[in-house]
Amino acid sequence: MKYVSYTDVGSKKTAKGIESKSVVDALRKRTEVDVIDRKRMGNLIPKARTFVEKFIWHNYNGREKSVNEFDEKASKLLKPEDIVVLGVCGLIKSASNRKKLIVFATSAHPKSRQKIFEEETGTFNKLTKIEEEICKVYSIANLVLARSNFNRKTLIENGIDKNKIVLIGVGVDLTKFTPAEKTEETFRVLFLANAGILKGLQYLLKAWENLNLDNSELIIAGLMYPDVQQTIKKYKHLKNVKYVGFVNSREYYQKSDVYVLPSLTEGSPQTALEAMASGIPIIGFENSGFLCKRGGFIIPNKDVEALKEKIRFLYDNPNERQRIGKIAREEAKEYSHEKYGENCAKKILKVANQVKERKEI
Repeated sequence: MKYVSYTDVGSKKTAKGIESKSVVDALRKRTEVDVIDRKRMGNLIPKARTFVEKFIWHNYNGREKSVNEFDEKASKLLKPEDIVVLGVCGLIKSASNRKKLIVFATSAHPKSRQKIFEEETGTFNKLTKIEEEICKVYSIANLVLARSNFNRKTLIENGIDKNKIVLIGVGVDLTKFTPAEKTEETFRVLFLANAGILKGLQYLLKAWENLNLDNSELIIAGLMYPDVQQTIKKYKHLKNVKYVGFVNSREYYQKSDVYVLPSLTEGSPQTALEAMASGIPIIGFENSGFLCKRGGFIIPNKDVEALKEKIRFLYDNPNERQRIGKIAREEAKEYSHEKYGENCAKKILKVANQVKERKEI
């Protein structure tokens, strides 16, 4: 089996790197796995990643060009008979002409994202070359590993056979993200994301303006892309909104009371699960891809009134807030990196064994 990635498998600096390694580790308990991964020119290979059999060295010249270069080189290392697991989907050359292909779907289907963007902004964006290739990879895969029910729904809506899609969720570091006793009295709402217009910040800011809560604070963390800058300017008059940029996420989860991500399209956000592991309730739209059951609230898309209602409820009821936060922590335990890796490995090997038995699918 070959595991082909473009996500720095095993890197301790990224959640995706840790998550990918948990899958590889679980697979290697059961079968032989060779990992093919990227490494940029001029960087040393960390000792933590020496399990990677083949690094492809390349200069970074923008995402699309670099992915294409990696894909070209990776495809030449694969044999026709290999069972190939793609950690990312935009590797069309590595996927082409394969009868033994398993892929991870880490976000909504590109055509669904395109439609949602058009509905939200009134503008039509043509799919990029990588997005077009992702669509092709989904269609030819034997197994697609989806992160959430919304993720799965968008795949089915765009013609992917529902029988080859399985849910896997995401993984979280339960030792890094833990609850902490809050010492401040300020009610703090946290939005943490690299935000474009589809992250739904405009709905949160509108709700926050109307709530006008005493002794409260909205923290907006992460990179704000150009398409949300006008939204930010519109609400600049709100004195209890702080834009903090890149932050130590663990610290901000622990000093917040609730995490809100009203996203219009997601796979399943890592940040929501990190917040749950940190023992705080989460609030998101139906399209946010949340994995919580009772550890937060999932509300209708674009429903500002429902968003206000849930924030107000948690503001007015500190005991309920703590109770729901404890439930969130317990639910997050079902998505430890170890459990995530084992879950993925079992589903991958089930299909891989079917491929071996039937020679082809």
